[in-house]
Amino acid sequence: MYRVSLIFWIFVILSACSSAPAAVSGPAQTAKSQPAVSSNAPDWASKVHFTENGTHYFTGRSSGDKDAGECHDKALRDALHQVSRYIKVELKSLSKSYEEMVTGEAAELVTAVSTEKGAHITLKEYFSDYFNEPRYEGGSIVNDCFVKIAVSSADMENIRVQAADITAWKMDVQQGCGDAEILTALFRNMASLNGWKLSKDQTDSAKGYAYFAKTSVRCAGGTMNIITVRNDLTSDSTVQTIFASGSDTEQLKKNYLSSSGIYLPVVNYAEYPDVEKNGIFSRLDVEILKLYNEAYGLEKKGRLFPEKAVKAWTALQNYNNENPFKTLAKERVEFYKNMETALKSTTDANDADLKKLEQLILMPSLPAEKTAEHLKSYIETYGAFAGRKVVNKLIDAIAPAERQSQVKTALFEKNGPAQSWKASCDAGNGAFCYIYSLTNADDARDVKKKACLQSVKKACAELADDAVEAKQGDSAVYFGEKACHLGEKSWCFKAGSIVYSGKHGVKTDVIKSIPLLMDACEVNEVGGCAYLGFIFEKGEDGKKDPVRSKFFYDRACALGFKESCNKTGE
Repeated sequence: MYRVSLIFWIFVILSACSSAPAAVSGPAQTAKSQPAVSSNAPDWASKVHFTENGTHYFTGRSSGDKDAGECHDKALRDALHQVSRYIKVELKSLSKSYEEMVTGEAAELVTAVSTEKGAHITLKEYFSDYFNEPRYEGGSIVNDCFVKIAVSSADMENIRVQAADITAWKMDVQQGCGDAEILTALFRNMASLNGWKLSKDQTDSAKGYAYFAKTSVRCAGGTMNIITVRNDLTSDSTVQTIFASGSDTEQLKKNYLSSSGIYLPVVNYAEYPDVEKNGIFSRLDVEILKLYNEAYGLEKKGRLFPEKAVKAWTALQNYNNENPFKTLAKERVEFYKNMETALKSTTDANDADLKKLEQLILMPSLPAEKTAEHLKSYIETYGAFAGRKVVNKLIDAIAPAERQSQVKTALFEKNGPAQSWKASCDAGNGAFCYIYSLTNADDARDVKKKACLQSVKKACAELADDAVEAKQGDSAVYFGEKACHLGEKSWCFKAGSIVYSGKHGVKTDVIKSIPLLMDACEVNEVGGCAYLGFIFEKGEDGKKDPVRSKFFYDRACALGFKESCNKTGE
């Protein structure tokens, strides 16, 4: 009986294989990836690209995969390939996100993301339909997969604009405030160094462009102020705000480039008008410039990695040949060496004074004006160190409500100490810029941004937190990255994960997320290590790297993330 049943099923299987229909015509594919379309398949499975009612439909396909999930993934990638051919841009398809993998959910692979050359497509938004047909081949069951995605004509045009990645721009220079031609050249230079592709000429209409950057230059007394605001027109959000001031064009240029994230060596040989003709390069000591650039580059992350900064500046300080950087290097070594001592002494003093203040504000016999005076002393001493949450907690503890209101008015209204704080801020004191941001002034948030640019960690972290709450992802990443490099370790992972997963409207970019996740892992933020293990395991940066994947999984495991422990042997 067993032999009869076996012969019957072999006959059925062989009959099914011999009657498989032929593959339909379409884009050039290998024999394995060109599935046949059976009578059970939907009509769209036999098409590659078609339009209905202004919507474009693209079909991806794959064939001969034993794993249905892998077959589905390949079909999605093929659908993306059809889109890229139609709009003539390159698109890179990624597999499902790490977050879905670690939760153990059987999530569909339609969360795959495409991003390349400024064009960003999240397939989840466009996924329309899916068809899978198992069949018998070579002694095992394999799958033929078809995926349909739908993209409206408006979205297609949006993708084209993103792919072009061009920034339209406009200069607004106050009459009599500097040379407009030189200031325009400064903006174009900054844009070029930041990798922006600019429209050929200035324009008032930004239609058809991916970004729009407006630059305003104003003068007040003997100071020139320049501000550039760059907006992402496809997501209707502000990508970057660059502010700088200076007493002359040279100072303005230096501050403007620095504020935009461009760090230039401060070596200058102005006495040689034509360095190539005069052979000045033969006199350059390239080794010392390499040491300088390495040390100067670490200034961006120095407060996150003070040991690295000390090592780099020490190497420059100890350089034996003619060394114009010796004094600067010595100062920077001392700065980073003293950071730990300064942090400990400030923390101890703050803790002691805070305990006293917490008792004082609870005394109902203490007049409101005296309570405000004590709070003012604390805020002016520790405000930028303690942060908004601590100050708000102190004020919220004041009772009754009438006394609390009187204290708030005395501290934060216009007639209080706010003007003094603003004056100190304008004089270059970043801590008082942050303290002023605690007031009810209309420009409080703008001044907090100024505090962040002046390396006040709490200012950057709070701006990033506020941006997350408002679902302004690009701003959250911008300020979060600054907070991370100023030592707010939790924001290294937060910023990296937002870029990786595309939260809060940010364009997903695995490559851009890796440096932030690396920083997070290095400061023992377990999420950074776990994400990197997954990225290198799946090859989401372009190539699978099992050695690096195992390294980061091991580190995540050692930091207590059990899910990564199971990955170390793969």
